[in-house]
Amino acid sequence: MAGSKVDRNKAIVADFCEVFSSGDVDSILGFFDDSAVWRIMGGMSSSGDYDMVRFREFVETVGTIVEGGRIEFTLVGTVAEGDSVAAEITSQAIFTNGRKYTNEYHWYVEIRDGKIRHVREYQDTAHVVEMLAP
Repeated sequence: MAGSKVDRNKAIVADFCEVFSSGDVDSILGFFDDSAVWRIMGGMSSSGDYDMVRFREFVETVGTIVEGGRIEFTLVGTVAEGDSVAAEITSQAIFTNGRKYTNEYHWYVEIRDGKIRHVREYQDTAHVVEMLAP
C-alpha cells in the first residue's frame, strides 16, 4: 500500500468500517492484532474492555438482535496522526424488536504494523439503552 503511514492508517479504518458493516465476524476480526482491545465507553451493561475473544462474542450477539445480522456503519470522516486515527461514524439498523437504530460514534483507533491494536468507542449510550428497552 503506497502513501504515508497516516494515509495507510486512515485507509485501514475506512476498510474496517466497510467490512464491519458486512457482519462477517472472521473478516472483522482479521483487522485486529491478537492482543487488541476494543473499549466501549460509558455506563451501559456492555461498556468495558473487550479482548478479541469477548469482542467476537459481542459482535455475534449483536448480529442476533438486528435484522440481517449486521449494523451498517458509515464513515463520515477521519483525522490521523502517527499511529492514531480519530473517526466519526454513523450507523443504522433495524432491531428485531422493530425499532430503527441510528447512532453516531467516535472511534479512536490505534494501529501498529497494519493491525488495529486498540479502539475506544464513544456513542450515544442513552439511545442504545432506549432501543433495547422492553
